[in-house]
Amino acid sequence: MLTAGPTIKRQHSELRDPLDNVLSSSERTIYGMNLGTEVWVDPTKHNNVYAIADYTTSDGYLWSRLAYKEQLANRNWDGKFTPYLGIEGVAQGNHDVRSTQFGPFIEVVHVPSSLSIMLRGGWKRSTYQVGPEKTGPWFAIGFWRRL
Repeated sequence: MLTAGPTIKRQHSELRDPLDNVLSSSERTIYGMNLGTEVWVDPTKHNNVYAIADYTTSDGYLWSRLAYKEQLANRNWDGKFTPYLGIEGVAQGNHDVRSTQFGPFIEVVHVPSSLSIMLRGGWKRSTYQVGPEKTGPWFAIGFWRRL
């Protein structure tokens, strides 16, 4: 699947000294395009490989994710819940900030409603054009529902 569309971003920037005094600030509106793609493959009936990338021309920001998940139970889909165990990597950033994260996830699908909850976590490293890098654990909860 491919996607494209316009973007409008309102940007506010501040440069501060070590005492947190504002040295300069600016505001501007940036116009551009958003381009994206998604690809998924089911190597078998019980696992999935998923890749997504999204690029915004207005600030040169790229967000991407590659994931693999394995269905652990309910392979005939006659039960109410279907659990998955997976692993993912996310890379994102532009000239101001870059971030990579890697870790496992657990997903449980409620079959009758097509509602899914995903618990994700792992390790993340972020680097910045100005300032020290930050490295440490991360955790997220996601929900989705097939329409």
